[in-house]
Amino acid sequence: MKKFLLTISFLLLQVNLTAQWISTNGPYGNAIIRSFAKTDGGIIFGGSYSFGVYKSTDYGSSWVQTSMTDKYIHQLYWSGSALYAGTSDGGYYTPDLGNTWHKITDLSIGQFTSDGNKLFAGSYDGVYISTDNGTSWAPGGLQGKSVYSLLKHGNLLVAGLYSSYHFNAGVYISSDQGASWIRSFDTTFSVRSLISHNSVIFAVGDGIIIRSSDNGASWSQITYTENQLFSIASNGTYLFAGTYNIVPYYPLNKVLRSSDNGATWEIMSESRANHFGIPAMITYGSNLIVSAEQISQTDIYRSPDNGVNWFYGNTGMKYKLILNLTSIGPDLYGCTYSGEVCKSTDNGDSWNEVGQSFFNEKETAVWSLTAAGSTLIAGVGGQGLYRSLNGGADWQFSGLNGHQFERLLYDGTNIFAGSDKGLYLSTDNGAGWTLIGFPDQIIYALAKSGQTLYASVIGDGIQRTDNLGATWIKTTDIYPQIDIGALAAIGSVIYAGTPGYGVYKSTNSGTTWTAMNDGLPGSGGIYVNELTAYGNYLLAGINGSMYQTSPQIVYVLQDGNTTWYDKNAGLIPEVSGITDFYVLNGYLFAGTYIINGQGSYGRSVWRMPVGGVTGAELSDPAVPGEYLLHQNYPNPFNPVTRISFSIPQDSRVKLQIFNGLGEIVSEPVNSEFQAGMQYFDFNAGNLPSGVYFCRMQASAPGEAEFIVSRTIRMVLLR
Repeated sequence: MKKFLLTISFLLLQVNLTAQWISTNGPYGNAIIRSFAKTDGGIIFGGSYSFGVYKSTDYGSSWVQTSMTDKYIHQLYWSGSALYAGTSDGGYYTPDLGNTWHKITDLSIGQFTSDGNKLFAGSYDGVYISTDNGTSWAPGGLQGKSVYSLLKHGNLLVAGLYSSYHFNAGVYISSDQGASWIRSFDTTFSVRSLISHNSVIFAVGDGIIIRSSDNGASWSQITYTENQLFSIASNGTYLFAGTYNIVPYYPLNKVLRSSDNGATWEIMSESRANHFGIPAMITYGSNLIVSAEQISQTDIYRSPDNGVNWFYGNTGMKYKLILNLTSIGPDLYGCTYSGEVCKSTDNGDSWNEVGQSFFNEKETAVWSLTAAGSTLIAGVGGQGLYRSLNGGADWQFSGLNGHQFERLLYDGTNIFAGSDKGLYLSTDNGAGWTLIGFPDQIIYALAKSGQTLYASVIGDGIQRTDNLGATWIKTTDIYPQIDIGALAAIGSVIYAGTPGYGVYKSTNSGTTWTAMNDGLPGSGGIYVNELTAYGNYLLAGINGSMYQTSPQIVYVLQDGNTTWYDKNAGLIPEVSGITDFYVLNGYLFAGTYIINGQGSYGRSVWRMPVGGVTGAELSDPAVPGEYLLHQNYPNPFNPVTRISFSIPQDSRVKLQIFNGLGEIVSEPVNSEFQAGMQYFDFNAGNLPSGVYFCRMQASAPGEAEFIVSRTIRMVLLR
């Protein structure tokens, strides 16, 4: 018997000529996690620099964002019944594992702690105490000082003070619940975190760890000769520490383990060389979860056995910064700033790293990626070019070590590679390379128009050659001393994207240029960082702003027309720019990023049917060759997820949601639809956490019997 437990609110949309962008599922791994907390039952929370609080119910293997999505989290604290978050704009708590958050103070909070009766908050103005779970607060000492960390150690309250200028800091201890405080350690020692391990107090700060086994009466210093010590965690048996280097690469940052209260350490893992450090870690039993951070990138790693073996734990986090997209057959590939090549065989519904051991060894960004037939070519940091002959599983050195390649172009016969030390050509799928111009100059952009190759050269304008670099001709400058960051060609017409002046067009090989900015957003300059030609359409990626309220970054121009059209429908405001466009399987894909105070961060690969861009009717994938029920996104989810399905002909479709007992909890769709893709947002309302199933049944219009059945598995995490 059907049991309808809730009413599902949904929006049903049909893909047509007004198709919207949707976010694909990854590649995951960029939430900037800098603090952790855990419940008694093993739920792990991660506090992000910019994206609020995440939650994991499988010891860090996968994550779901809680309803706090946009705060800078200083520290997290689990009290036994509620989670507290100290943020830059106040203190918050959630009584329901992140479903709802409540603000309890406007003070900028570094850390919370509790003794079961009183709640203590360390703030930028000392310690405050609440006896009514945060409804009201009273000063608890150390006013005027920045208290970044707090620890309840037996009957003692321990406060760690932080100062960027190394004064008015140190460790303070109160034996009377904050009524009075005694300085316990040097006022020049800035404390990042405090923990108790085997009745010993440990404080981390200034690249070292100090410890006290006599309740703060005396302290001894723990150092590690190769790296600064940055984070600390304990599971009662082992003490763990993470290291930090202000300059990445060497020595490599490490996860350390000690079984003797920090007297000696063993290395359990070395992070990738471009990781600046290990800012946060937490344990639950033998499970160790750590955050490893670098510029514009963080990754979560987890070990189930006290640091012996390690696995990625990025699923459900924010996204890696994709720099280039390419394809082999129907498979989509992307390279990342954090040093991976990722592959999707289902149009972005899922992603997997390829050649992981190789790129882990290289430990640097993969700046560029292209496919020459079935051969992949990658520009790996400043380490030259590498190629793969088996879809990315294995890689071999292709040449030009010491060069950084950020531009690759394959014209169907030749590969052109633009580096920081000139432009190179390969006529044999990357087996060998020849310098064809501009030694020791930076190549900023490439485009091919018939037999003519165009190259944007830093400090030397747009150059062109009709004979593979035997001779070069400098085109007319669009603006003096302006470096062109994007080039594209449609037939014999060349387009150039400028930093601040929009798009220019030349119909005479660069002799003259005409501005083509009608319809582009013009406030504060038009910064064009990506141009891609598709048929007789030109796609432009425009730099947005971290303060924008709606995205204004994707525009399309039909060759021969003078007006650009906005193609931003479906993008969210935080998407600030495009790294690359790519057309495959009837979809337009876009690598995107956001901008915040820490730099540029990946915001997923997005996609939309090409027909939504060009206005053309397509046979795929807008009208697929079979019935498809796509995996919901996000998954796991809380509480809203998007479910989409595609049908090859006009059909009657019924969707039903089942719980783990096989009971139908909703039937949100039971109607007739035109051929194409449809999607709706499923709001789980008050459903409990658990596994659910969505079943699609379909039949031709007018037929009573369903001839197709498809099912997907969905996970609701609260």
